[in-house]
Amino acid sequence: MNQASPFNRNALSDLTDSYERQQAAIEAFNQAVEAGDDDSARAVCEFVVRDEESCNLFGAGFQMHCLTWLTQHFRQRYAESEDGSEEEALAIEGLIECFWEHKWIVARLPLDVSLTQEDIANANELLAALHEEGHLGAAAVEKCLMLQSIHMGEAEAARRHFQAWQNAADDESSDCEACEQSSLIEYYHFIGEHAKVLECAEPVLSGHLICGEVPHISYAPVIDSMIKLGREQEAYSLLQRAMEHITEENQNFSFLLAPLAVLCFRLGKHEEAADFMDEYAEEMHNAGKNNVLYGLDYLLAVAPFNEDAQAAARGLAKELDERNGNSHYQSTLEYLFGPSAVH
Repeated sequence: MNQASPFNRNALSDLTDSYERQQAAIEAFNQAVEAGDDDSARAVCEFVVRDEESCNLFGAGFQMHCLTWLTQHFRQRYAESEDGSEEEALAIEGLIECFWEHKWIVARLPLDVSLTQEDIANANELLAALHEEGHLGAAAVEKCLMLQSIHMGEAEAARRHFQAWQNAADDESSDCEACEQSSLIEYYHFIGEHAKVLECAEPVLSGHLICGEVPHISYAPVIDSMIKLGREQEAYSLLQRAMEHITEENQNFSFLLAPLAVLCFRLGKHEEAADFMDEYAEEMHNAGKNNVLYGLDYLLAVAPFNEDAQAAARGLAKELDERNGNSHYQSTLEYLFGPSAVH
C-alpha cells in the first residue's frame, strides 16, 4: 500500500488558478484514498467543500463527490464508535454538518454541465433522504430545488418548489434570514416580477438583513430589475456600490464580477465596462474554469468587445439548454445580443 503525503492546505490555497487548484485537490484526494489515509482524504474534502476563500470556484460536481465521501466517512465513524464516546460525538457533529451542506451544493449542481439530469435527480433524492433521516423539515429541500430549477431555466418547476417552500415551516436546516430573503429576490427576478424584487430588496440594501453572502449575491438581480423597470439612475448608483463592494471582497466572490460588467454595458457605460473588464478579466475567467454557468457569465461580459466570445457564449448556452431540456440560456443571449437588443 502506498503512503499518502499529508494534505498541505496552504499549498492548495496558494494555487491561484482555479482549474489547477481543483486538479491538485483531485490528485491529493485520490492519493489519500488509494493509500487508505482517511485523515488526508477528509482534509481535502473539507477544504473543497468549506474553504471560505475558494469553495465557490471548485466544480459543483467535484464538491458533490467530496461531500458524499465525507458523509459516508462520518457515517462509518459513527457506526464504529462506542456509545457516549468522544468519537461518537465527533462523528455526529460531522454528519450534521454534512447534512446541512448538501442543500447548498445540490442547488449548485446545474452549474456543472458535465452532470446529467440523472446525476442531478440522484443528488436530489439523496438530499431528501438525508433530511428525512435527520428528521429535518421540507423547507430547505424545497428552496434548494427552487434554486436548482432557476439555474436550469425551469420556470414551472421553480414556481412549484417556491410554493412548496413557502408552505413549509422553517426549521433548524433553514438558512439565515438574510439568505432566505436573497432567495426570494432571486426567485422573483427569475419569474420577471421586478417590482417584487425591489420590494424584497429593501431590507437587504438598507443593511437590515445582511450576512457573509448578502447583499453580495443580491446585487445583480436587483440592478437588472431596476433597469427593466426604467430606473436606470438608481441602477447605476447601486452598480457602483456593488462594484466597489465585490472587488474589496475575497476571491470567493469573483464569480459575481462578470454579471456586473454586463450590467454596466447595458446601462450604456461602455467605457466604464471596458475598464472594469481590463482590470478584472482574469478573475472573471478564473471563476468560470470549473463551472460552466460562471464561464458563460464571463463570455457575456467579453462579448460586447469580442465577436468570438459571443459565438462561444452561444455554444455554451446551447450545451446548457440541451442538458436542461429547454431554451432558457439561448433566449437570454437573444435578448442581450439579438437584432432587437438595445445597447
